[in-house]
Amino acid sequence: MFKSIHTACASPRAICLAILIGYIISSASLYADSLYVYLPTLKSVQEMEKVLKVDPALSGFTITVFGKFSELKKQHKASPADALIIPSSFSKFNKGYKDSMQFTLKDKKSFNYLLLSIVKGKNKNQLSTESIGIVDELGRKDTKKYVHRLLGKVKRIKRVTKPDDLMPLLALQNASVILVRPHVYEILKLKYATETFEVSKSIDIPFPVLTVKEGLSADKLEKLKSVSEATIKGLGYSGKTIIGDKK
Repeated sequence: MFKSIHTACASPRAICLAILIGYIISSASLYADSLYVYLPTLKSVQEMEKVLKVDPALSGFTITVFGKFSELKKQHKASPADALIIPSSFSKFNKGYKDSMQFTLKDKKSFNYLLLSIVKGKNKNQLSTESIGIVDELGRKDTKKYVHRLLGKVKRIKRVTKPDDLMPLLALQNASVILVRPHVYEILKLKYATETFEVSKSIDIPFPVLTVKEGLSADKLEKLKSVSEATIKGLGYSGKTIIGDKK
């Protein structure tokens, strides 16, 4: 009887081994480089996580996907990311990061925001008296600066958390005009019956980028840049181009 009980009990050596393994696992997670992902897309966080976390190029990185920019901003302030997959506007307002890879769509490196209204006949010259709806990808202050760079002076900026909020914003007349990515609008117009009219288009805007903290090791950067085609498509794009590659 006592023999069977003694056999069932874990030995001190086994306990120490279990503790050591647990420590190694937790330490690896604690010191892994962080990759934050935020894309103002119609894809869900779960869809993006699914493709990102099985890509060998991203192994060794702790991946966090955010559905709202405000969530990323809060986390980034507390613990700055080593790398981000993010709209190209980010590095213009955040020092210490370098864009290293750009996503492409149908062989294009950039797009033009569509400025849409439910009122026919509006033009860009009227924007100084209009309220503009846009998905928040920079925070309040930087979004204001960004929109002014794109459009000049506007009366008011209405930020929403996701692209799906743009059409209701327009339909309910909470904004006179919305700024929307054309490939996103192609999907939105199938979901909403609201008739829209094009007011204008923005200047060329580069598609999202992989941007990395200055000082990230060259081997880790090269690994990140080898992200797979399946991952790229899973994020809603069709290709990539390495920034600085002269080929």
